[in-house]
Amino acid sequence: MAAKASDHERGPRFHPISGPQGCCAAHGDVDFDHGEAHPHTWRTVKASKSPSRGAAISLRRHARRQAGLSLVETAALISLCGVLLAVFLPNFIRHLHFSKVAEASQQLDNLYRSTAAYYATERPISGGVARGCLPESAGPTPGEPSAEPARVDFLAPDAVGRDTWRTLGLGEALLRYSYQVSVEQPGCAPRKAPAYPAVIFRASGDLDGDGVRSVLERSASISPDQRALMPNIPLRITQRTE
Repeated sequence: MAAKASDHERGPRFHPISGPQGCCAAHGDVDFDHGEAHPHTWRTVKASKSPSRGAAISLRRHARRQAGLSLVETAALISLCGVLLAVFLPNFIRHLHFSKVAEASQQLDNLYRSTAAYYATERPISGGVARGCLPESAGPTPGEPSAEPARVDFLAPDAVGRDTWRTLGLGEALLRYSYQVSVEQPGCAPRKAPAYPAVIFRASGDLDGDGVRSVLERSASISPDQRALMPNIPLRITQRTE
C-alpha cells in the first residue's frame, strides 16, 4: 500500500471561506496555484455586496419621494384643482350674491306682515272702534344704500316716516338696502274704492357700488270685504344682477 502523501506533496489546502493562510476571503479568495477565485467564497462576497431586489425597490421609491412630484403627477393635480374651481366657484359666488339679495326679500316680508297685522287690529276711537287702518308712507330709510352692511336707525330724528317705522316695529339694524313703504290711502276703513295696490314695500340697493340700483318690490291689496290686507304675488325685481 502506497504511503499517504505528505501535506507538502499534496500542496496547500484551500478553505472554502478563508482560503490559504486564512487571509484571502476578504480579497476575493484567489487560488494561487490556478489563479482563479474560489467559487464558494466568490459567491459569498458577491451576494454580500449586491442589494436584494426588495431593497433596490425601496431605494428607488425613497429617491422618488425625495425628488418630489413628477411632471405627469403635477399636471394631474393642476387639472383636478381647475375642475374643482370650475364647479364650486360659480356656485359660491351665486350663493354669496343671493345671500345679499335675501336681506331685502326678508325685510320686505317682515314689513308686509307688520302692516297686515296693523290693518287687522281694531283700534278704539271716540265713539266706536276703528278697523282696517293703514299707516302713513315712510322712507326711504336710509337715504342711500351701501355695498356693505351699515347700521341703520329707523327711529332717528331725521328718519323719514319715523312714526310709521315705530308702528311697524322697526328699530336699529345692519342693512345694505334702503327701505320705503308707500301707502295710497292711509287711515281706517271703510273705503269706498280701495286702491290697488293699497301698499307697496320697496327695497333699493347698490351691491357693487356702481351707482346702478337694484329694486325689489312687494305689494298688498285690501280684500273685497275690507277685513284683511292680502299679498300680491310675485316679488318684483329690477336690475337684480347689477
